[in-house]
Amino acid sequence: MEDSVVADDPQPTAGMPQEPVFEPIGPDADKRGGESANEGLDTGRSGSPRPGFARTSLVKGLADWLVSLTTIRFWFTVAAAVLCTWAAAGSVVLLAPLGGGAGREVFPMLVYSLASALMPATATLPAVAWGVRAEVRFRGVRGRTGGFALLAVLLATALRGLVLAAVVLGVLLVQAWIAGASGAVAAVSAGVVLVECVVFGAMGAGLSAWAGRRRLANAAGGLLALAFVAGAPAAAIGLLPLVRAEERVTVALNVERARDGTHVAFRCSEIEAGISEVYHTERLMWLPALSPPVLFLMAGAEADRAGRVLGWVPAAIQEAADGMQVPCVQGQPRSRDEPRAPMPGMGLLGQAAIAGAVVAGGYRAARRRDGARGDPA
Repeated sequence: MEDSVVADDPQPTAGMPQEPVFEPIGPDADKRGGESANEGLDTGRSGSPRPGFARTSLVKGLADWLVSLTTIRFWFTVAAAVLCTWAAAGSVVLLAPLGGGAGREVFPMLVYSLASALMPATATLPAVAWGVRAEVRFRGVRGRTGGFALLAVLLATALRGLVLAAVVLGVLLVQAWIAGASGAVAAVSAGVVLVECVVFGAMGAGLSAWAGRRRLANAAGGLLALAFVAGAPAAAIGLLPLVRAEERVTVALNVERARDGTHVAFRCSEIEAGISEVYHTERLMWLPALSPPVLFLMAGAEADRAGRVLGWVPAAIQEAADGMQVPCVQGQPRSRDEPRAPMPGMGLLGQAAIAGAVVAGGYRAARRRDGARGDPA
């Protein structure tokens, strides 16, 4: 018995290689309760993760989310984001002058449509903050774990976004019931909220890794979210003079219009209608497609084909994306079956590409900074 080895003997066995242990570093290391970032992680001497590491990272991301569910700060953030957005939409509708003899009975519907469009925009701010927090939380394992640490960050942020989307869905369904409308638009809004939480959470993590400081990352993330929400549509409007042209237009025949008056299909004759001022908006619409509210409007149009909730706005955006405000430019006809510009796909791909660039640049800068400091990671 004297020669036996006790399993939890603090003295290492002589001659056996030891696993490296990394202490949490960074400005928030003292807030982690002394918890080692390597706890439960399985890495080899070469620094490459072993086969079970992905599962461990997922478990850590899930655990981080479960801990957040027990904090007042998380629930306050979720409730404030949703209720303040809903209240802001109601205030705008109540204070805005309504023309056309619209009565107060349309107020619930207008609040429903406006709140549904604003919820994805509001979700970008807490998503950035959650991404920054998660990156700081898992910063100690960044160098050794590579993409698996990022996987844990994205999972923790996405699960927080799932809770926010569920609360958004509940509030909008109540508003839909008050307005006597379908809840399909509310479901689309909640889905876009979840997507934006993943995208902007990734951006927050990338900015945090890039800046190395939590406050700076949160400030930069807020400005980036504002650029997506309002800056992208404003930039498209500002660039309109660059796509203005004088084009030859022929007479349109057999014009088919939607209920909102937008062009659906038409034929073009040989008869000259003269020279017309044309704005080639189809060259710019990828910019507003990056905006979360615009992304929601285009995705929600499929759930609201009659336009009862969202009105004419999605159809007008689609017409601008197709460049059909003036028919028969250069004598080009359009058929009903001709494909339309995929605005939701353009927006999602654009957001994902920018988020990927921010994450890649951020983690590369972080590894370079860690190497310059001589960190073991």
